[in-house]
This record gives sequence, structure tokens and C-alpha cells, in this order.
Amino acid sequence: GAFESQTIVTTHSPHILYERGFRPIRYFRRQNIGGEQTTEVLNLSAFYSKTPNERDFLQRYLKLTHCDLFFADAAILVEGNVERLLLPVMIEQEKEAVSLRSACLSILEVGGAFAHRFKSLIEFLGLVALVITDLDSVKPVALGDEDEDEDTEFEVPNAEADQPPVRKSGKTCLPSEPGALTSNQTLIQWLPRKQTVAELLAATDEEKLHQAEGGNGFKVRVTYQVPTNVTWNGETASLCGRTLEEAFGLENAAWCQAAAQ
Repeated sequence: GAFESQTIVTTHSPHILYERGFRPIRYFRRQNIGGEQTTEVLNLSAFYSKTPNERDFLQRYLKLTHCDLFFADAAILVEGNVERLLLPVMIEQEKEAVSLRSACLSILEVGGAFAHRFKSLIEFLGLVALVITDLDSVKPVALGDEDEDEDTEFEVPNAEADQPPVRKSGKTCLPSEPGALTSNQTLIQWLPRKQTVAELLAATDEEKLHQAEGGNGFKVRVTYQVPTNVTWNGETASLCGRTLEEAFGLENAAWCQAAAQ
């Protein structure tokens, strides 16, 4: 008999992705080329076949969270509950965030250990994205001195490009610790692709930003903790937190230590 197919066009239906996965999906991406609005149709089955290392994780995440990433104007990837709960409030109260309040934003709670696994999908879809992550500074532990209960394990790229990553161990430390590394895979493998805390703190805005070539020229930006001047008891010092909570305390030291709080 004749071949028959069924097509459903939707502007917002995470349920279809939940039920069917990537392969039958065709994604319509609007872009501006030479001042004219055009539409590019992306075949998600191509993404499925080209990204075997990421696709299963991404499909499980989308199913568990009923994620609306495919229908968003932009995505914001955050570490955890604190960022996910605070961000909408901050956007609502910020006077200059008018465009954000009117946009469809997908806020994904993914953590620094997994945010980089969204890289291939975000780039395939051409989504504008902001990654809010932690510095996660650690002091390297010498081989043989590891402590499974206290150490953090992380991977760094192998000097040989065709070899698997090298696993390392480290103990949580202040960012000011000489020789400190980051255990955050997003900072190591995505943006700004640096391993030492010193390199991360010296990274320029350009190094923290990726802008794609082509029609929609989407941008991906990463942000994490940087030093801030803290004044306490008449003395000022430049300090840096390793997590959002620490950075919040440093930025608002007087308020946090006030008896009224």
C-alpha cells in the first residue's frame, strides 16, 4: 500500500518529546539572514545518530523534568535549587531585565558536573544560553594519597587528543590556594576550557563567550565566581568564593553579619 505519515506541528508540547524521544522530531528554527526572516528545519534523528555519548543522558533528563528546552527563546543552565529559585525573582526585580521578563526562558537545574553534556544539543538547536556555575576549587592530591570519603574526583583532557580523559583527585580548598584546580567539568570541557583557578580568574569576557557563525549567530556565555572587594572592621581585602552561597556572603558581608539578620 501507499506510504502514509502523520505530522503534528506544535509550538509548545514537551509531552511529545517525553513520549517519542529525539528521532521523529523535526525542529523549526527561525533565523535572520540578510535582514530577512527564514526558517531552517533541523532533523533530530541526525543529532541522535551523531551524539551517542550524550543522547541517552539528554533523553533521560528531558523525560524526568518534562523540559521545555525545545520551545524556549533562550536557556539558562544553573547549578542547583538556590539558583533555580532565585533567578526568576532576580529577573522580576531587575529594572533592566524587561526583555527577559517577556521571553520564554528554560531554566535547567543541571549542575557543573553535567551542564557541559548539553553543549551538543544547544549548539545543534542554535539556542542562546547562559551557564551559571561554580568555581569548585580543589587542591590536587598526589597519587596514592587519595581519600575516597573526602576527595573529589574529576577528569581533565588527556595531552593526547585521541586518548581518554585523565582522572584526578582533589580536596576542597579556597580559590586563593596556590596551584588550585577546578573540578567543574563545564569549565574544563565547555567554556572557557581552562583547568587552573588562576587561569579561570584571569579569563577575559571573550574567553567566556562562544558565538556561532551563520544565520542566527547564537551566543553561549558562562559565568562563575570572581574576586570581590570585601570590607570588614575597616579593612578591605579581595576575596573569592568557590560557590554561589559563598560569593553571596562575601558580596553582602555587612548585611549577612548584621544582628537584625
